[in-house]
Amino acid sequence: INNGQTTAAYMVHKDFAPILLSNFLDGKAHLQDGNTRKYAIDEHWKVLQALPNTAACVPRLGGQRVGHSSIEKKYVDYGSNAFMIIHSCKKYESRRLKQNISKSPFQYRYFIGDPTITEPIDNGVIVTLPCGDHYENLPHKTQLAMKWVVDNRPVIKYIFKTDDDIKFNFQKVFEYYQQILLNNIPYAGLVTSINTDQ
Repeated sequence: INNGQTTAAYMVHKDFAPILLSNFLDGKAHLQDGNTRKYAIDEHWKVLQALPNTAACVPRLGGQRVGHSSIEKKYVDYGSNAFMIIHSCKKYESRRLKQNISKSPFQYRYFIGDPTITEPIDNGVIVTLPCGDHYENLPHKTQLAMKWVVDNRPVIKYIFKTDDDIKFNFQKVFEYYQQILLNNIPYAGLVTSINTDQ
């Protein structure tokens, strides 16, 4: 971790607890002196994240509930209402390793196909679906992936479909997602202009 924010849930070794407490007290003193929010508890502890042995669990173990934030003074959703379907193939393991999806603000799974199975298999990162794993199988794979999300993540409101060869700017993706939520948009994607004269 080098930019982990929110103190909603974390685990600390007892030997490190005094160091963390000292950081919290230092931040509190600066805040009482009228300094900026960079000394807030979930900002000031980032200076400690440069130390060795700070890590995050991937995929995430939990997420903050959607609702009104007393700190932000507005309705917030930090990605818990969305799920990323990432189409892949068994042979594209190298693509998955290069994608660096760990910074995703959303829950996600890679979806591959295997026509020899009869039920989906979820290993926590990849869901293997009972279908072919080639280009011509994409419609069926997408249908089964959508069904898997609906069946296994019933509280999800939005499904974001993408591929394993995409490099993400997650800050932009999340800003876009917030606008979709704010405006209650049912479907979003690339808008194209069509010349109807041709």
